[in-house]
Amino acid sequence: MTLDNFKCQIVSDSMEPVLKIGEVVRAEPIAAPDEVTRLKRFTLIVFKRDDRVLCHYIWRINQQVMPGTCVTRSLKNPFHDEVPVPFNDVLGQIREKVIPTWLRVLLVLNNALRGT
Repeated sequence: MTLDNFKCQIVSDSMEPVLKIGEVVRAEPIAAPDEVTRLKRFTLIVFKRDDRVLCHYIWRINQQVMPGTCVTRSLKNPFHDEVPVPFNDVLGQIREKVIPTWLRVLLVLNNALRGT
């Protein structure tokens, strides 16, 4: 059985300039556990957190500390919004939008300068 794509409306500015408030994006569900483990840094994902659905980018896949989780960040507050997400809570991947290369480089450099 395959899951259909689902749409999410962006309700905060946490992922600007990539995702803007009011924008509707399509998320492709992650159907199998091995699909989650193939996700990598800067992949945009939709996941559940308590009673909310959030969209962040993957910063890292946890291999040793908290295996079976990935760490996500928002673009607006990448050092304050770092959220560990169990793979079971990942609802889907947004493929129609990507973080541009220039912004990826900036995020990595800022991270290196902060030593995190």
